[in-house]
Amino acid sequence: MTFCIPTLPRLPGRPLAAATALIFLGSASVALAQDHAHLDISPYLDGNNKIVTGGFNDDTGMLEVLVERVFLLELEFAEDFGVDEPALNSAPGAFFQPGNTLGMDFVTQLFFWDGTGDVDFSPVSDGSEIRIFQGIDTGIFLNGDGPAGDYYWAVANSNGVTHEHAFSQYYGGDSTGLTNVGTVTPGIYYALGQVLDEDGLYTPSDTLALVYNTGGESFEEAHEQAETFIRNNVVPEPTSMALLGLGGLALLRRRR
Repeated sequence: MTFCIPTLPRLPGRPLAAATALIFLGSASVALAQDHAHLDISPYLDGNNKIVTGGFNDDTGMLEVLVERVFLLELEFAEDFGVDEPALNSAPGAFFQPGNTLGMDFVTQLFFWDGTGDVDFSPVSDGSEIRIFQGIDTGIFLNGDGPAGDYYWAVANSNGVTHEHAFSQYYGGDSTGLTNVGTVTPGIYYALGQVLDEDGLYTPSDTLALVYNTGGESFEEAHEQAETFIRNNVVPEPTSMALLGLGGLALLRRRR
């Protein structure tokens, strides 16, 4: 079952989780994650004022996955190894305070796997970096030196929702500046982070993974293998809807 949120009426004193509970009463299942999901990060508030991340399909305008913690991104040659992601794209009914700025706190260094053999990630050691920024900001750099820290870029509008993209740009270890990509090491990269708000009004989300492919189509299978590995070993899927405060609802993992 694919979960889609239209514009939801807000229940007095009850954020999104309570409202969505009404949709699921009498339903046997709800989609929690997709296996190969190129989706926007869709933050919203649960019943305990905690940020939860779903998966939003920008093409269909729907929140397709209620709880998503692995997001796949492509850094391709045709785009100079840059991509207009990650996006913080909340569905109607997210209920953030208007004017509140959201972003991500990256809590690990950048990891790399060359896409061969068994999935085996290790911290980046060749100087490669992925810069996340918006506009003329310097932004932050994901690399092998340690956690990159926080960066905020998405402001909630008057309806309490946000849809703003940051930009990810790869730089090889021999890059000589922000306009020089350098030599690209093809493979799969990932870092873990949390979605949070700059004012500290909400509990940050559970950790999620941004998983980048710099090897193009020939590395798509490796990208999928890495996704499965990260889902099972790094950010396992939740085992109950208790984290949303909905309780008592069965889960359904999306089948391949």
